[in-house]
Amino acid sequence: MKLSKKGSSHKKYYLVGVALLVILGAYLFYIFTRPCFAIPVQVNVDGTQGYRLWQGEDFKSFEHRGLKMCIPEGWRAIGASIVGAGWARFPSGYTGVAIKSDAFDSTSVTPRGTSYTLEVVYPKITSKEELKQYESIINRSFTSVGTLFVDPNPHTHTVLITSKLAGNTVDDGTRVYPDPSEYMSIIVRTPEQSRGEQLFLHAVMHLYNRHRSDLGLYQKNQNPFSDTDFQEAEATWAETALLPSNEGRKLRIEYMYRIHSLLKAGKFADIRNSPFNDLEENSRIVQSAIVARDASTLDEQYGHYILMPLTMLAIEGLLQKDNAKASIEKILTRIHNDKSPFLEALAEILPGADIVRIESWIHGDVAIPKELVDFGRKYYDSSDNQNTRN
Repeated sequence: MKLSKKGSSHKKYYLVGVALLVILGAYLFYIFTRPCFAIPVQVNVDGTQGYRLWQGEDFKSFEHRGLKMCIPEGWRAIGASIVGAGWARFPSGYTGVAIKSDAFDSTSVTPRGTSYTLEVVYPKITSKEELKQYESIINRSFTSVGTLFVDPNPHTHTVLITSKLAGNTVDDGTRVYPDPSEYMSIIVRTPEQSRGEQLFLHAVMHLYNRHRSDLGLYQKNQNPFSDTDFQEAEATWAETALLPSNEGRKLRIEYMYRIHSLLKAGKFADIRNSPFNDLEENSRIVQSAIVARDASTLDEQYGHYILMPLTMLAIEGLLQKDNAKASIEKILTRIHNDKSPFLEALAEILPGADIVRIESWIHGDVAIPKELVDFGRKYYDSSDNQNTRN
């Protein structure tokens, strides 16, 4: 019997479907039966704080697509979720890292007041004095952040020092910064650069508030903030509030407030700092700390890393200008425990008019007063506050 054109078409699609299933099955068989995949040779790819992907003689950060990666003899996987004989699997969505074993050394650090035991992995070119400074930064950062959370169960974690792998870490193109994750945090700059400690504080806060699902329930109650919004609010607050360097804090706040004030004044062409150095893009920034899921990268950069940390500084200014017994640090410690909303905790202390002001800053409706930002900074600079940081 002769098939109709319609029947012939159905048969054609059926055969194509079968062929695709066979190809997919063969591919999956290849993926899951192959012992591991070689680390790919990849070009260096810049990220926000340095090269996300970078390959040198003794170090490789790379994309892995969730596959089991071969780790050559004489090399070691860092930040892997699973390690086997000659292979490693890395967490999905994060860069893989492998180091040449004889080019790196390691030491153990157990920060006071935390449940973490840390392996600190560093290039052998690191001097003893530099290592001592790095250990101070690590201890200080983990203790400052860790004591804000109730975390009784022991954990292990790796801190990888990448400074000097690609240069002096001051100039552009000299920093190596693979993705921090549940398993690994990065120190990307030399010890004397306070920006390096700020970034490490940020990463440690995310270790607790992003990568630890057992500690993050309080984030569900932080309307109007999404989980990500509030994670960044805490991490950027930590960068400024918990930094021991008053000068480093001052320089960072001056940078952030300059961006904020110029955008608020519509002086888009006067901004020269990357990534806010594109006149046309600056004019389109959505000036809100509540960042939409489909927001542009520049919206996120401004909302999370400029507007929100300035808002937190100004909130601290409101709390401290009348010598209040409360502080953002105390409030965050409380809400980590009782899961209460941050803004409601503030409303128990500050008058309603101040809460309205805070909400207007969060939504980008008005400029944040410089005097309140300065009041918050001076509180963080104060000797009494600094004594708790060291």
